[in-house]
Amino acid sequence: MFPYFKASSKFEDTLAYLTTASFEKFAIVLSDVCTTLKDVAYLTIRLRTPIEIKTILEDTSPCSGNKIVYIVKAAAGNSSMYQWQWKDLTTNTILSKTDSLGLITKQTFKIELTVDDGCVNLGDAQQFTVFFNPPSEASILTDNGQFNDTSLCFNQSLKLFLSGKGGTGTGYNFNWYLDKTLVSSSDTFYLNSNLLSPKSFTQRQLHQRCRFAYQKY
Repeated sequence: MFPYFKASSKFEDTLAYLTTASFEKFAIVLSDVCTTLKDVAYLTIRLRTPIEIKTILEDTSPCSGNKIVYIVKAAAGNSSMYQWQWKDLTTNTILSKTDSLGLITKQTFKIELTVDDGCVNLGDAQQFTVFFNPPSEASILTDNGQFNDTSLCFNQSLKLFLSGKGGTGTGYNFNWYLDKTLVSSSDTFYLNSNLLSPKSFTQRQLHQRCRFAYQKY
C-alpha cells in the first residue's frame, strides 16, 4: 500500500505515479490488523526512450529503370515491437511495412519512413525524394531542323548538331560514328562527303551522289 500523496499518512490500494528514471523497482507491501505477517510483491518500471532512425535517407536521382534498395536501422525504444511504414506521400500509398524497401525507378517518389514501438509520440520519421529521370534521347539536327537520311554530292559538306534530352538534363557525352569508327566527341559535326567515298572510286563515281545514313550511339 502506498501513500497516495507525498507526506500523507493515508494509504490506498491505487497508486498514481509519474516516473522520471529509466529504471525503477517497487516493493508492494500488504498487511492487515489481524496478523503481523506481511506479503510483499515487486514491480519494475522501465521508461521507454524515443526511437531514433540511425540510417540517413537523402534525396537521390538514380538512372531510369534501376532498382534501388534501402535497409535502415533504428535504436532505442522496444526493438522487438518496432512497427515500420514506408509511404509514398505523392499517391498516399504504403510501399512497405518492414525495415527495408525496394523500388524500380519509373516515377518520382516522395517517401516518408516512420517507426514506432506502440508509443507513437516516441517514434521517429524521415522524408526523402527519389527523382525519376527519363531515358536519354538524342536527336540529330541541321540548320533547317530535324535531320533525316539524305544525299550529298562529292565535295559537299553538312553541318550537324546533336541535341540531347532526358537523363539528368546535363553532362551529356556526344559521340559521332561513321561505320562504327568514332570521328567526333563534340555536339557539332561537319560531315564532308569525301569521308564517305572509298579511294578506289573512279572520278565518275566520285561525282555521283552518294547516300549515307547516320548512326546514334
